[in-house]
Amino acid sequence: AFARWINITGLNSGYLFQKIKANDCIAEENAPMTSEQFLELFRNNLLDIGVDHVPYGTHSFRRGGCQCTPMA
Repeated sequence: AFARWINITGLNSGYLFQKIKANDCIAEENAPMTSEQFLELFRNNLLDIGVDHVPYGTHSFRRGGCQCTPMA
């Protein structure tokens, strides 16, 4: 998925997850995606696959959260 994202976006420097404009294109300025925008996109993806988005947030995506999940 990572390699595909790099290939699709053509990124070779700057933020990995950049700000997305209203037309679903990456913003031309090198600005990071906000946590609010990430949450909105993440919850929309959950709705797309029929999962209730209410119990999900961005906390488990913070540094350390993803690496500790397999240990639980």
